[in-house]
Amino acid sequence: MRTNTMTVSALLDNNWIPPKGDDISKWRPLPDTHPDWFPAASNIEPFDEIRKARACDGANREKILSNDCISTLERWWSETPELPKSENPILHGRHFHCYPHSAHRSFDDWTNHANCNTPGSWWCHSIKNAAAHYSWTTYAGGTFEQLAIALQSAISQNSQRLAQECCLRILDWGGVLHRSPKTRSWINRTYSCGTLIQDIKDATALLCPSSNAPLIKFGQNPGQYPMNAGSTKIFSAAALDFSSGFLNPKQDVLIFDGRVGAALGLITRRLFHPNPVAAPFRFPRGVESKRDPSRPGSKFPAMSAPTINDQIRATFARTASKAIQETFDNFGPSTEFALAEKALFMLGYDVTQHCGHCQQATAPTATHLT
Repeated sequence: MRTNTMTVSALLDNNWIPPKGDDISKWRPLPDTHPDWFPAASNIEPFDEIRKARACDGANREKILSNDCISTLERWWSETPELPKSENPILHGRHFHCYPHSAHRSFDDWTNHANCNTPGSWWCHSIKNAAAHYSWTTYAGGTFEQLAIALQSAISQNSQRLAQECCLRILDWGGVLHRSPKTRSWINRTYSCGTLIQDIKDATALLCPSSNAPLIKFGQNPGQYPMNAGSTKIFSAAALDFSSGFLNPKQDVLIFDGRVGAALGLITRRLFHPNPVAAPFRFPRGVESKRDPSRPGSKFPAMSAPTINDQIRATFARTASKAIQETFDNFGPSTEFALAEKALFMLGYDVTQHCGHCQQATAPTATHLT
């Protein structure tokens, strides 16, 4: 459910003017309070904290995926479903994943997609194909990339007020503004204290997959960073890499919300079928029943479970980011990572059903993580 207009007007600056087209240099989001501000037209370099966190390359990191696991994930990522059934049964004439979807406008992109030939159903032939079938509600305040540009510009200019507004806009873009009171409280409290920008920098750097620093700073107490469906979008926006230009964003910090957690659980369950007990990761998932990939012997806790605190969520988020980078053998921000994030978001909408227009895919052969 989206935030209603009255709630938005009470929380967001009404002077925010959304950008038009891809010419970001002409965007003046807050002309009254920031008349001379505009984002960089071509690129914005990552801030120092995240640059230092990314300095560690893959060769210096402890491996978390086995070669068999990586090989399987590479095949599932592929857009070549014509592989022989004996070689890759999950991609042979069936959907990799599918489900009936609602009439909510967040699926408008999909229902208008050229490949949408089954009304009321979403499907993909591979994980990469899931990214190509990405669908989300059009946000009047700008795209996620544009909001990320605005946030990073506010950070580079040390504008606490603009950073506060950008954070609230990102929550609204993600449809969680009204459902993130803890994140809003953190944003407004740290803005008042003048520490919002530094908090964003430090938390984002900790979530980089190349970081091995302790995550004890994530929590609900004052002085800690929240880790939930709202704040994870802010940290991901701060990490989005525009060093190759606005039209070629790269990523390495995952938006770890309930849908993404559900998708990770689904993939983990399939990887370890028929021996789910061997799966070392029990990714927390969304609280809705349709986002529970659990099966007998393979349980995945809800993100709201008492055992899943903010530090644990941050740990899972960084672990998932490491797994994505290992799958692509690319240990810096990449376009493949950004696509994988979109794919997981779409896969995780419903992990319990199939679309009804196809035979549900059989489970793959079990593989193992190290």
